[in-house]
Formats: sequence, C-alpha cells, structure tokens
Amino acid sequence: MSHACKGQQTELDNKLAALRTSLKENADLENIRPLTDQVENLLQQASARIDADLAQAKQSFFESCSTLQRARGLEPETRRQLRAVIEQSQLPETKLTHLLPHLSTLSELYSQVLANLHQQKGIEPQTLPKSVHALSNALLNVLSEFDFEAKAAQAIKEQRSALAHASKPEELVTICVDSMKIIIDAVKVERTGSEQFLSRLNASLDRINQALEQSVSTSAQLNQVQLETEKQIRQQLSALSQDVEASDRLEPLKVQIASRLESINDLLAKRSSNTELEQKLEESLQQMSKRLTELESESKNYQTRLEEQRHKLYVDNLTGLKNRAAFDERFEIEFERAQRYQLPLTLAVMDLDHFKAINDTYGHIAGDKTLGAVGKLLKQWLRASDFVARYGGEEFVLLLPQQTIASSTPMLNKLCKKIASIPFIYKGQKLNVTMSIGVAQADPKESRIALFDRADNALYQAKNNGRNQIVTA
Repeated sequence: MSHACKGQQTELDNKLAALRTSLKENADLENIRPLTDQVENLLQQASARIDADLAQAKQSFFESCSTLQRARGLEPETRRQLRAVIEQSQLPETKLTHLLPHLSTLSELYSQVLANLHQQKGIEPQTLPKSVHALSNALLNVLSEFDFEAKAAQAIKEQRSALAHASKPEELVTICVDSMKIIIDAVKVERTGSEQFLSRLNASLDRINQALEQSVSTSAQLNQVQLETEKQIRQQLSALSQDVEASDRLEPLKVQIASRLESINDLLAKRSSNTELEQKLEESLQQMSKRLTELESESKNYQTRLEEQRHKLYVDNLTGLKNRAAFDERFEIEFERAQRYQLPLTLAVMDLDHFKAINDTYGHIAGDKTLGAVGKLLKQWLRASDFVARYGGEEFVLLLPQQTIASSTPMLNKLCKKIASIPFIYKGQKLNVTMSIGVAQADPKESRIALFDRADNALYQAKNNGRNQIVTA
C-alpha cells in the first residue's frame, strides 16, 4: 500500500495547491472546475487499483489457508484458530498491500510446520529438533521485520519471545496462527485510518463542488444583472439628455427630469443590492479557500504518515539498518548508474560466523543483541555514500559506489578485525563474533544477479577457507 499512495498523494497535494492559488488570484470560476474533477479522478483511480490488488492478494491468502485447513492430523483447537483466521481475512475490511508479502511468508512457514507434523513418524527423534529450530529461526526473522505501534508491537514481541522457548511443531503452529491474527488486526487499524482520511477528503470535495456550482451560477447571474442595470442607466441618462434638448417649457421638463432621476435611483439601489451579492460571493470564495487550506494540511499530515510507514517498510527493526527490500531498490539504482557512467561499483556480502551457535548456546535474545551491535558498528564505520542493509538472518550486504576491489579491500579487512576485537558481552559471558566477507566488482557485461552471485560465492569460499576473512571474486 505503502508504494501506491505516495505518488497519488503528492499529485493530490499539487492539485489542491493549484486550486487554492486559483481562488486567491480570483481566477475564472469556470476554469476552477477542471481542477476539482482531476482530484476526484485521482481518488477514484487510486481506489480502484488498491481494491484490485487487495482482492487478488486476499484470494491467494484464502486459497493457501484453505489448503492447510484440509490437512489431516490437525488438533481441533488449531483447526478452529485457522478457521477464524480465514474468516477474518474474508471480511470487507481488507489489508494494506505492503504487509501482504509478510503474510504470504507466514503462510509458507505454516505449510512447512504442517508438513513437519505429518512426517514426524518418519523422522528420527534426534533430527526433529533441528527441523523445528530451523523453522523457528525463519519465523523469528520474519517477525523481526514488523514495526507496528503500541498494542500490536507488544503482541509481536510476545510471539518472538514464545519462539525462543518453542521446541515442538505444535507450538510453532500456534505461534504462526496467532501471528497472522495479530498482523490482520493491525492492518485493519491502518486500513481504517486510510479510509477515514479518504472519506473526509471526498466529503470536503463534494462541499467545494457544491459551493463552486453555486458560486458560478451566482457569478453568472450577477454579471447579467450588472450588464442590464448599466444598460438601463445609460438609457435613462440618454433619455434625460434628449428631454432637456427637446423641451422648451420648464414645468414639463421638471416632471420629466424627476421621473428619470427616480428611475436612475431605483437602478442605483438595484446595483447596490448586487454589490451585497458580490460580497456574499467573495465570502463564499474565502470559505472555499479556507477549506482548501485545511485540506492541504490534512493531506500533508497523511503524506507524512505514509512517509513514516514507507520508512518503516524499508528499515530492519532489529538492527536499525535498511532491509532487503531497500537493498534491492538501491542495488538497481547504483548498478544502473555504474553501467551508464562507466563507474566502478563494489558489492560485499557479509555473514556472521557461527551465529547459529550463539542462538543455540545463549538464546535468541543474545543473538538479537549481537545483530543489533553489529548493525550499529556498520552504520558508524562506513562512509555516507556507502549503503549497508541486513539481507536476512545474520547476513548483511554492502554497496560501495565508485569503489574498486583494490580500494575497498583494505577498509573491509579493517572492518573484519574491528568486529573480531569488539568485546560482545551477554550476561557476563564474552561472545566470540567474527565475520566472513565475499567481495565482487561490477562488470559492464554482466547483470545485477550475476554480480550478486559472484559475491555470494566468494562469501561461501571465505567460510570454507576458515571464516573471519575476505575473499574476492
């Protein structure tokens, strides 16, 4: 949701500003109408696109959940919870688009858990905990990407805490279902806020349209009346002049002049009444201008909220670094810039060594603190032009624009040594943390995917060579 509304909202701000300027400059009211029509069209187009996207995503989610619901071996409580999730997902209050990928990921994890349940009879007892642990870590990574507020944030935190103690597939099933319900409820709150804003905006535009129609009608009537009044005054003055020239007697002339003057006074009184109507018209225009100012303020506040949500969408909540979605977007930009201007670009794929052992030995909280500390170090260590993101789990990616392998390797070596030298302490125990790095420089003849694959392969080579080192491709 958060990529679709942004452009529409900015264009809406521009149209409102143009409408306000036109009113302040006393533009022809007939020329103002197209602006209001354009604003209404923008709202209708955005609403239609959002509804279509949400309908498609909701149907996909429903089909996935229905498939899982038909699986055998589910406990009655689990089946009931899943049925509740399906019913909630089919309510008219649909979801925000930017959270749907996470719901899809949760659904995939849920499928894996169910598959695990059905295969328990064929799995060796010593193998099962490893499978549960892998699923737990995957789900933990997904939940760490959410950044809700207040009640929902606390609920997600509790689910992550429950994951740290989950040891059975059944427990993961419950956590998956509960997490989906939390996300759906949180999304409904955001959706309601968006709908309320659009509803207020539509109502305000309707009022402005009505006022414009009345103002245009009143203005046209005033123009016609003024023209007619001025014409009649000129006719009376002309007739008065003719009477004076044609009359040779004083008394009849006095009577004629008095009659003409009375008619002129009536016309002047009518013109004064028209002036009052003009004042009312001016007041109506001022009220419209005031309401447009309020709409601009509401629109800017809403856009600020959208920007905040967009920022959260691109930030990894656990480390404070940018996330994979932000990296994909920036990688495309930097790669195209390097290709267009024939500039060097270096990509580093980094992975914390033996991170699974930290989670297994000290728990997920210790692992989270380690990731947070590494994220803080990376932000402090790198240049302003560099771009670093958490790619997933304990893996990080680093873009170094206008840097070659030769110029970036010394800095990356220092980074490895810096991480290895930091005393990571958790509950009085020192954690040994090191990092392996694979580095590759962009080639004008290759694609972005090929560049990433080379850096990723170099990372695995660094792992195989003993870790805590850099390997270039």
